[in-house]
Amino acid sequence: MPAITLKPLANFVSVRPRFGRSVHLERDLAARSATNGYFLTTSALEALQGVLRAQHTPSDRALTLIGPYGAGKSAFATFLARLVSEPAFRETAKLPDNIPEAPDLLPVPVVGSRAALGPVLLTALRHALETAPGAPAIPAALLTAESKPTPRNLANAYLAAAQAIAGAGQHMGLLLLVDEAGKFLEYAANHPQAGDIFVLQELAEAAARAPQQGQLWVLTILHQNAEAYAHRLGRAQQGEWAKVAQRFRQLPLFPSDVERMDLIGRALEQKPELHLNGAFTAQLAPVLNPQSYLLPSGLADRFPDLARAAYPLHPVTLLALPAMFRRAGQSHRSVFNFLEGQENGALGSFLQQPYDPANPAFFRLDSLFDYGRDVLLSHYTGPTARPWHEAVELVERDVAKQPLDALAVRALKCVALLSWLRELRLPASPAVLAAALGPDTPKAIKELEERGLIIWSRARSSFRLWEGGDVDVTAELSNARASLAGDVLLSAATDSSLFPLPRLVARRHAFRTGTLRPVVVEVIRPEALQVRAVQRPTELAVLLCLATDSATEFQALATAQSLAHPNLLIAIAPETEALRDAAHDLAAARVVLDNVPAIQGDRAARRELALRRYEAETNFRKEWGRLFGPALGAEGVTTPDHIPAATWYSQGQPLALTDARSFSRQLSVLADATFPSTPVLRNELLNRRQLSSAGAAARGALVKAMLDKGEQERLSFTGFPPEYAMYASVLHATGLHYQTEDGTWGWRGPAEIATDRANLRPVWKAIEKMVFGAVRLVPLAELYEKLRAAPYGVSDGLLPVLVAAFRRVHAGDTSLYREGNFLAEEKEADWELLLRRPDMFALADSRVSGARLAVVERIAQATGVKAQLVPVVRRLLKMQDSLPDFTKQTRRLPATALALRDAFQESRSPEHLLFFAAPGALGLPSWSADAAADSEQIEVFFKSLNATLSAWAEAFPAARADARDMLLKACGLSTGLESWAEAHQRIQALPNPSPTLVPLVGRCSSPDAEADLDRVLALVASRPPLLWRDVDLAAFPSHVMPFAAALQAAWGGFDSAVVPVTRPVVTATERKQVKQLVAQLDSFARPATGVHPPAHLLRAAVLQWLDELEKEQ
Repeated sequence: MPAITLKPLANFVSVRPRFGRSVHLERDLAARSATNGYFLTTSALEALQGVLRAQHTPSDRALTLIGPYGAGKSAFATFLARLVSEPAFRETAKLPDNIPEAPDLLPVPVVGSRAALGPVLLTALRHALETAPGAPAIPAALLTAESKPTPRNLANAYLAAAQAIAGAGQHMGLLLLVDEAGKFLEYAANHPQAGDIFVLQELAEAAARAPQQGQLWVLTILHQNAEAYAHRLGRAQQGEWAKVAQRFRQLPLFPSDVERMDLIGRALEQKPELHLNGAFTAQLAPVLNPQSYLLPSGLADRFPDLARAAYPLHPVTLLALPAMFRRAGQSHRSVFNFLEGQENGALGSFLQQPYDPANPAFFRLDSLFDYGRDVLLSHYTGPTARPWHEAVELVERDVAKQPLDALAVRALKCVALLSWLRELRLPASPAVLAAALGPDTPKAIKELEERGLIIWSRARSSFRLWEGGDVDVTAELSNARASLAGDVLLSAATDSSLFPLPRLVARRHAFRTGTLRPVVVEVIRPEALQVRAVQRPTELAVLLCLATDSATEFQALATAQSLAHPNLLIAIAPETEALRDAAHDLAAARVVLDNVPAIQGDRAARRELALRRYEAETNFRKEWGRLFGPALGAEGVTTPDHIPAATWYSQGQPLALTDARSFSRQLSVLADATFPSTPVLRNELLNRRQLSSAGAAARGALVKAMLDKGEQERLSFTGFPPEYAMYASVLHATGLHYQTEDGTWGWRGPAEIATDRANLRPVWKAIEKMVFGAVRLVPLAELYEKLRAAPYGVSDGLLPVLVAAFRRVHAGDTSLYREGNFLAEEKEADWELLLRRPDMFALADSRVSGARLAVVERIAQATGVKAQLVPVVRRLLKMQDSLPDFTKQTRRLPATALALRDAFQESRSPEHLLFFAAPGALGLPSWSADAAADSEQIEVFFKSLNATLSAWAEAFPAARADARDMLLKACGLSTGLESWAEAHQRIQALPNPSPTLVPLVGRCSSPDAEADLDRVLALVASRPPLLWRDVDLAAFPSHVMPFAAALQAAWGGFDSAVVPVTRPVVTATERKQVKQLVAQLDSFARPATGVHPPAHLLRAAVLQWLDELEKEQ
């Protein structure tokens, strides 16, 4: 029987010529045949709808079609040009019914080149007019633009040409098509002075204002956004390009994988003689199996026809081919090159093999790997180039290293290709490999596994290539797993570098109250659940409890049911085998990396270990998400019995949290139940745990204004700075700062406000209870801690403002202390420090009653302040502080005055000063808090107090009068005011004062002798009288002698500096006695050791001794 000669498959399958060449807009539009049979893909149809939609919106008639290279943009533009210009073509196009009607336009095709855009557009416009039907006249605007090609003139030329075309009666206007416009933009970016980019701007504006009869449509075709071509220009020019690009409405043309499969089938032409005899159905069956999940959603009905049209491509190859070209960044044109190519692995080369009708050949997945290796990706340098080239290297190494069955080699290539594609629907799983290579594939897979060439990835549920290496990673991991100790799973779950727990907030609660409530997430074991609940009873927390077995799970469930804490949301789940294995794999991988030195020098082993670790991490996250999905922002996962993986509890009751939304709602329920008394204050700058620098500055300005400008509207804020926003939301809107009936502004507590919309009353009552209910100082740190906790939950940013408001409302009933000392006068610096260091400050209750209130009222009546302890004590302290320094320091006071002064200076609280220290200094009993008012006792107290205060007031005037009289006596004058007035006049009348008296005369220059007295006393004592001490007054007699002597000499008619001294006549023997006496006087007046008396004191002493000696004689 003669042998049957088989014909090549190319005799039965070929590529249609139209798909084998690229489209040139100008050439193919002139030929009129290139678009015959053009197929409108889904993406092309959407682009066409986008273009024709501008029929009713002239402002959208400037468009940009954007798509990758080879996506069919030029073919689409050619089709569009024929659609709008040829009525006969429009009839045969068979467009869907929902496509808007195409306008009648004359196309002006332009193909880009690296040249100036303006001249090319003018040349194309003239050519279109000269060849247009109806012979329209050349408009004058075109001639003007050709002689002066500015962007505005060029746009006017196109407008005028559109109207001329419409006037000819054949079309309604122009359609300017600029294909490969990116070349023009590249030229414009390299020659920005040419201003070509503004030509597009003017054209877009002209298209928007063109009339209905004389329409102008502009379509530019690019493969990226226009502004992307300006990346080398300056920022200002980039902004201009972006503005121009915004004038063009963008239309995307990005074909999907299904479109590419459809185009492949349309590109392949099958002869009627081609018979597959059931082979195709057999190859298609595994792909159509619903359990395989290989087909995209909605493609199951269409795929048999698509796959049949794409023969000889195997159905699995057809699914992988678009993904391969997409991942490689290639387009339709590259796909058609593959269909026609004669290179190794190309379909054109495959078609040269014989066609056997009994066993038709299929282009399988391993051949696609060969094409990628030898042609498509041989010089690939894209973002996924490294894993591809490494996969090729591994395949070649494995094939060369040891002999493999042919099917095993093909399976190895399929694993390499599918691992690189990373398509979710095409994993390198046994099912996909069997569908791609046939029913004998499991044997090939087993061979590859036994030889260690592929390894199963649990994370991806697929095979991957094993890279090999000198270190046996599998053995090292097994040894490491065996050495693990402790709670490995809990360590993995709490490892933030491996699995960072989410940061949660109670969103609805935050929206309602204005306070952002963080919710911590912790992973614990059942035995720690009770302890954790007690440790932080007011912290919002989600506790993820992992039970190791059924007994501990039962224990955890019982504990959760017994905990009524509103701040806790508890999830209890059993520890699964998958989670435990993943945690141990992770821990083992870390041990191997840290403790096997050889792995550092083995690149393949490091990659293998990294892949193992990645798989373990993926499995861990997947299982963790299955257990605690809602807490991680995922949907709740149910078991086959529809029981949630984790059981949720709140306040001892089970909850059904099926999704992230219900979980988020429950967090707000926790917050509402834990903090029911929280204020409702919506100010994001202030109502937060930690203020920004701007927020802290604004809060400081607000507190300062509360202290200084509390009686003014808006606290004197002008405009709307951030501190005013804080004031408006926290103080004004809540009614704490309000306008009284007489028009002034004041402060009040929430209890005085009719409607407490801000829910401030609970917090205010808590502050009052702590301050007014304590018998000691209440540290602000303690008060803050109370208000932070449940049920109030006041944020740190609000606390100082609330304390400042409380102080303004209760200014007379509370007192502020800094480091235990009462602040008689609260200064701006004190509050600045309080904002930064509240731990240094405290509040105290200063309310009084009974006898104490009577004392306060008596002093308040006399001093004109409010009858409250703090204002009264402040007035007394201010009065004491205004005394001269001499009075504050002198001991020339009665004992009671000295004791009262010491009490004022040493007392640390207003209560102690007025009710204990002051009565004690006056020798009277203290005023107890519960003592009744006794008028007689109060009268005795005030009589003694007034006498003592009078002694304070008289101390300095008395000292001043004493010094004045000392001066007068030293001058030989009588004492008293009249004598000083007379002396003052005589000093002013001195005609030629000596140098000693010149400063004294200068101090007596005014007509007011009393005023000049202080200046004279300051000159004599070398210190202003107000600053004198007792020692200054004691030394005053010695200081005054030189001035007194000089005055006496001046008033006696001669200058004391030149007064002749009459010396007694002595004999020579007597001179020796004189010398001896002088030596004796010198040894006394100027001793060898000790302090020498001042000269004026010696002079005064000698003169007084001589006076007394003369009186005796």
